[in-house]
Amino acid sequence: MIQVRQLFSNERDIERTIEKVIDYYEDRPEKLDREIGEYVVTERLEHAYRQFIESFDAGVRLGDASEVGIWVSGFYGSGKSSFTKYLGFALGGDLRVGRVPFHEKLAALFKDQQLAQDLRRLSQKMPATIVFLDLARDQLIQNSAEPITNVLYAKVLDFVGYSKVPKLAEVEYRLDKDGRYEAFQQAYRAQFPGKGEWSEVHDDPLLGPARGAKLVSVFFPDDFPTPESFRTQNFQLSLTVDDIARRVVELLRRKKGRDVIVFLVDEVGQYVAPSTSLMLNLDGLVRSFKEVGRGKVWFVATAQQALDTIVDKAILNSAELYRLKDRFRPITLDAADIREITYKRLLTKSSEGEKRVSKLFRDHTQQLQLHTRVEGFGAGRALDAQSFTQMYPFLPVHFDVVMELIRRLARRTGGTGLRSAIRVIQDLLVDPTGSMKELTPIARREFGTLATAEDIYDGLRNDLGKEYPHVVEGVDRVMKHDLFGKNVLAVRIAKAIAALQPLEHFPRTAENLAALLFPKVDAPSHAESVREVLRGLVDTRELGIVEVRAEDAGDDAIGGSGFLFLSDRVRPYQSKRDEHRPTGGEKRQFQVDILRELFDPLPRTQLAGARWVSGGLWLGSTMISGSDADVRFMLEPVEPRLLEHRKDELLNETRVRSDYAAKIIWLVHWPPELDDDLTEACRSAHIVKSVPEHEADRDVAQFLRAEKRRLERRREAAAERMKEAMREGWLVFRGIARAVVEHGADALTAAQHILDQASQQVFKYFHLAPINAKTDLAARFLEVDRLDRITRDRDPLQLVQVRAGRPSLRHQESPLADVLREFKEKVDAAGTGRLQGSFVQDLFAAPPFGWPKDTTRYLFAALLVAGDVEFHTADGVLRTAGPKSADAVKNTAAFNRIGIAPRGIRPPLDALDRAARQLEGLFGIEVLPLEDHISRAVRVQIPPLMERVGSLPDRLRLLELPGEARARKVLQGCADLIQEDAGGAASLLGAPDNPLPDDIRWAKSVVDCLESGGEAQFRRASALRRDVGELASLFPEVVDLVDDPSMQQVAETLDSDTIFERLPALRNAVLSLESALAERYVRAVQSLEGQVRAAREALSANPLWKRISADDQAQLFALLPKVPSAQLSDPAAVVNELRRVLTTEAKVSGIVRAIEIELPTRIPQESEPGPKDEPEESPSGARVQLVRVRELLPDGVLVSATDIDKWLTQTRERLLAVVEFGPVRLAEGE
Repeated sequence: MIQVRQLFSNERDIERTIEKVIDYYEDRPEKLDREIGEYVVTERLEHAYRQFIESFDAGVRLGDASEVGIWVSGFYGSGKSSFTKYLGFALGGDLRVGRVPFHEKLAALFKDQQLAQDLRRLSQKMPATIVFLDLARDQLIQNSAEPITNVLYAKVLDFVGYSKVPKLAEVEYRLDKDGRYEAFQQAYRAQFPGKGEWSEVHDDPLLGPARGAKLVSVFFPDDFPTPESFRTQNFQLSLTVDDIARRVVELLRRKKGRDVIVFLVDEVGQYVAPSTSLMLNLDGLVRSFKEVGRGKVWFVATAQQALDTIVDKAILNSAELYRLKDRFRPITLDAADIREITYKRLLTKSSEGEKRVSKLFRDHTQQLQLHTRVEGFGAGRALDAQSFTQMYPFLPVHFDVVMELIRRLARRTGGTGLRSAIRVIQDLLVDPTGSMKELTPIARREFGTLATAEDIYDGLRNDLGKEYPHVVEGVDRVMKHDLFGKNVLAVRIAKAIAALQPLEHFPRTAENLAALLFPKVDAPSHAESVREVLRGLVDTRELGIVEVRAEDAGDDAIGGSGFLFLSDRVRPYQSKRDEHRPTGGEKRQFQVDILRELFDPLPRTQLAGARWVSGGLWLGSTMISGSDADVRFMLEPVEPRLLEHRKDELLNETRVRSDYAAKIIWLVHWPPELDDDLTEACRSAHIVKSVPEHEADRDVAQFLRAEKRRLERRREAAAERMKEAMREGWLVFRGIARAVVEHGADALTAAQHILDQASQQVFKYFHLAPINAKTDLAARFLEVDRLDRITRDRDPLQLVQVRAGRPSLRHQESPLADVLREFKEKVDAAGTGRLQGSFVQDLFAAPPFGWPKDTTRYLFAALLVAGDVEFHTADGVLRTAGPKSADAVKNTAAFNRIGIAPRGIRPPLDALDRAARQLEGLFGIEVLPLEDHISRAVRVQIPPLMERVGSLPDRLRLLELPGEARARKVLQGCADLIQEDAGGAASLLGAPDNPLPDDIRWAKSVVDCLESGGEAQFRRASALRRDVGELASLFPEVVDLVDDPSMQQVAETLDSDTIFERLPALRNAVLSLESALAERYVRAVQSLEGQVRAAREALSANPLWKRISADDQAQLFALLPKVPSAQLSDPAAVVNELRRVLTTEAKVSGIVRAIEIELPTRIPQESEPGPKDEPEESPSGARVQLVRVRELLPDGVLVSATDIDKWLTQTRERLLAVVEFGPVRLAEGE
């Protein structure tokens, strides 16, 4: 028998020692020689070295480094530590492995010789000081969250040989910087002879400070005068990040003598990820190294996650934190390299072994690809010859599972204690440590055997037990079970579930478990056996194995979807679930829900291609679905022994009872197993509802998801039983009973078939109006101007007929006759005289009509036009087609609000004829003596008329013309005509004694007169009439104008309500009156001219006139009024000009008296020689006029109040006349 181990190459012993992980500080030559000998540089890994060396070379050689940080990230075990460790030893330049420099060992692994040469050049020409720091091991004891700056500083102090006691290290640093450190050490030897060297005790936290204190007081007497002062000092380093960065660079360069420094820090990502402050500290440190080192100080960090991922998940995403990403250049180590490295280091076959494995694959390709295919995990690539040959006895999917398990465990533990992927594969292959004593290592198994998920579990059992103890405990329960413990396949399945449970995105379906448990290349498929065993494991509740569907596995679900183990914390919830006793109501509700799903969508059929008829489902008196359905399926459970009796009863009841007219009775017998399914479903639903999943822990949440899956399975089983029971039932409709299978092969098909038949009987009148009318059809029907020209789209049922050129409605035929008959029967039954629109629509939507509400409104619109019904609306009673009636039927909501009644008495034919003739006479249009034609003509003609004459009452009032009341009467009459869509217009206009037509003609004539220039003429005449009357009241000399014949003609015209007939006479009268006023104006001007001339002559004859100067004479003459021209510049202003002349003429005498009073004041006064008094001026600068009191005294004796009033009036007029020329002062004396 050929064993698997015989296939491998002899170049590398598969049982050799392979380290679990790389030790960062291991630098012993023999260990390094073994490590570098095992090291494999893949193409992608070589690219990573090239990325680093190119950036590093440009920085240290040219100073061309935008950033000096390198972030090396990759999967746990991807080789980050090896990459940075070997790179560091190579760049150090002085480490040798045997006689060969380490950098030569590493360079020899590169295929790219230029890359190898660059590494040699850097190591030889610019060797660097390398500082290794493993944060997982070297974090400070006193604070595990210490900033990296402090941890690195402590590491550097230790690296150069300073004390690990911070206070002593600071002393050593200062002494060394001052060149006194050697003297300090000599002083120690002298102070403590026989006690060894200072370097042997300076790390001791007790002896170091105690002995050092005696010397510090000598070397630093000013700071520490006594040893006690140093011992008692509480030292705490208080340096900034930049200070520490500068100090470590200066210290390393001084102590090591190299300008180039590289800090290699392992596990940085895990260290800083929990804290934003640690990230910001790292940012400051790398920034300071860049500023201090100028391209020659580098910081290389390793992490399992990319820096972008760490920053994006940080709690505080500040701008400073985002800049951290710019401090580092990323280098990502691909996890795919691990598979290649594992193959090259461990699974390489000999030439003969490779041929055997290749032939094995060729012989069983289809079987392997079929039975080992895993869905929903990994790349999903089909198994090929190359990958099979390289990875055998493992499959690529096995390696992917191991990788994901290590990744998952590393995420929870930080990698502590974990093995690398290659070491796990070696343990599974040969068990070099003997940890799996009871199992046969894979390498010792027969050729053709495959690794399985069972092997992965056995190899990682201890690791799984630390983080997932309940999973391991679950496997142990299966192994100890009386039944399944003896079932080898059951144990293997349990181990496979346990091994895969930590993987979040692995679907642990029966098919995938079977694929990962496929034991041998030539084995038959065992998928069905796996499914059967899984069902038994799940049903054995004490084992705690459940199934969770993918859609029920939340983001926080550990283990994702599929089969998994529950922890002991779930036990109380499981007991609570099993102890629940569902009520009959709970089970019935489940049954109702299932039936609702089975009949979704509900069956429906179409009548005449226009109307959908839907079926609803009821269980007894419980509505399941389709509350507004047209036909009801009534499920009625019945025992088999009572089936025939119940059928006989229903045959008679469904034939004679009206409440069965639209019901199909479905007799059914539910099997006893249905109750078990409903009971279990209720129990699962009970626990799912009673325990909120978002409040439960991980294990309980998984149990709840499993119960959801159990609930669905029970529901599905119940649904199948109910569908079968319904298929074996009976359908009874209107006296006919037939088995369900006679209507169709299954319940839904049968329901559809009988609904197709029943709908024809339920809606037996639908064919009378088999249309699906549009919403606006009824309104568009009523908006037609001429029914004899109506189109098919407005009258799809052709309800309008035209005979001998006259249109009429077919209201004596179907469907209008049937609608009207049904409508009148309901009106009579109601006893209210009319029906509400909502009731009417529902009436004809129900059996036996089944018309859509839009169709019903269309039919009633036709009945309105036919004069068979009338609409009662908020705007009144509508009896004819029009805008308001169209609004009433425009949609369902509008029609619901109106009342509908049979039409009463219609207008007689002679009234219709008179109304039509009146409209023709008024508007010059052709109107047929039909009610709807008359109302339509009124709706068209009257509103424009009302708009035209609407302002007539106010215009007549403002023009002071008669007829305002008559005009308002016209408007009211027109408003009455158009009320209720002009439905009463025929009756109003057809009345023999209606004065409205004559009033309309009068109003139109008045408006025509006003708009043709009459309004301006009337305004002119009214103004002239008013002005002449006012003039006559002020000036008696023109009273005779009031009695002028022209004035009389104007008055008579303006007082007449037929002004439009007298307009020509009015124009002539106005012209004559204006001519008479013009003549009177000329005479008044001549009279004024004579008075002014006489006044000048009288003043000139006054003895005092000659005593005043010529200038004063001119000023006083200027006070007399000027005589206007006898020729009028504006004849229309004759009245105003005449009034002004007459007023001026009346003032002449007063002006003359005022001048006479003024004369004495203008005479020069004779006085004795001396200074002349300056004439007095008012504050405004005007000359003040002196009036002697004696000049105002009355001529005679005042004997009565009349005399006093007369004298005061004259005095007032004289003073007013003088004041017009300036301020006045009354003075006594001469």
